[in-house]
Amino acid sequence: MKVALLGVGHWHCPLYLPGLTDDEIDIVGVADPMPAACERIAEACRTNIYKTNDELLDHAKPDFVFAFAPHAAMPQLAANLIRRQIPFVMEKPFGLTRADVAATLAIAGKLFIAVPFIYRISGLRHAMENAMGGFGGGVSHLSIRNIAGPPQRYSMMGVPWMLDRAISGGGCLINLAVHFIDFAILATRQPVSAVSCRTSNRTYGLEIEDYAALTLCHGSGAISTVEVGYTFPQNAGEKREFTLSCASERAYIRTVEDGLRVTLRPSETSTDISVELDTDVFYETFARQTLADFAAGRAPSAGVADMALVMGVVDAAYRSAADGGALTHVVHVGKPQ
Repeated sequence: MKVALLGVGHWHCPLYLPGLTDDEIDIVGVADPMPAACERIAEACRTNIYKTNDELLDHAKPDFVFAFAPHAAMPQLAANLIRRQIPFVMEKPFGLTRADVAATLAIAGKLFIAVPFIYRISGLRHAMENAMGGFGGGVSHLSIRNIAGPPQRYSMMGVPWMLDRAISGGGCLINLAVHFIDFAILATRQPVSAVSCRTSNRTYGLEIEDYAALTLCHGSGAISTVEVGYTFPQNAGEKREFTLSCASERAYIRTVEDGLRVTLRPSETSTDISVELDTDVFYETFARQTLADFAAGRAPSAGVADMALVMGVVDAAYRSAADGGALTHVVHVGKPQ
């Protein structure tokens, strides 16, 4: 399978590479406006460098693309790949707003398009689902906290546009919370009907938020809380703070140092389960599974419709934050605002 990598200066791109090493995968080229990024990834993949995405696509004619771009440029990149009918993965959030993602969904047709909602393919998801006897059953509340390192790291990684709201769409809410909004929808098996959100840029004083706290109201009556931030110390010897807890009819689940502690009802017996919580390694698994799904004719683990559902919540969360945290209705794709 001929695979191309577009926008390889994106900080996530190197995380996918270990999943693209199988003999049947031929990485036919890389492209990015930053020559240094192209040289680094091309050397790692032993492949050719192209000056532009179109030059790579026209010349190498890949069977599959892994696409990265500044958030504001994602709709145009997606439209180009859809026009060419090239199956692809594109990093979240597929644009700046729900409307951007809805426009991509409207032209996607049946083309294979995958979204890296990596928690869907994680051991964390499978361990929780097994303990609960399946997602959706009687979830009362879910809480996820993910505090990553400071926003200046994006400038250090060569993507300063992440600090420009006009290009990135915002800070930790649009960048990090999308994963956990999707996971909350997956775990409860219910969309989010309304959201209350407060954001802050108090730590760094940038135009993007460095902290966001969301309360998600699901149609079933379940409540999810999501906290995300860029306030974890840069040199703490750890990458981030991540904690999770979930209460369902069958079990209470929470993260511990090496995985999950599951307390079953009604016996109240507890068991610790070893689960990988370093999300960086999930991208290798995602890359392998996505290419296997495509080759086998299966649907991706998450698609554009899932991204659109999440971005409807993100839009509502930003509206709520602008209104002092007021409970705000979520507009889903296909429904008038």
